[in-house]
Amino acid sequence: VNNPNLPVVTVQLPIFNEFYVVDRLIETTVALKYPKDKLEIQLLDDSTDETVEKSRKLINHYKALGFIRVEDLKLKSYYGCFLSRLND
Repeated sequence: VNNPNLPVVTVQLPIFNEFYVVDRLIETTVALKYPKDKLEIQLLDDSTDETVEKSRKLINHYKALGFIRVEDLKLKSYYGCFLSRLND
């Protein structure tokens, strides 16, 4: 998709102790056919296990690849025009 008029889209991913799932969840979201410079991914992570550390490593990896924002936060703010929440 290469349309300069596309809006920035924010995808929020709520997770809790998803150590074995978080990498696939983020990778699937990153693979969306949408310009990476217009895709913002936010992890809403209240995990009490090692998911937090694993998430941070993935976040740093995808930030380095040029996504406008990939963050781990608790529903503080978003910049995109649309919001999609994925729940269990």
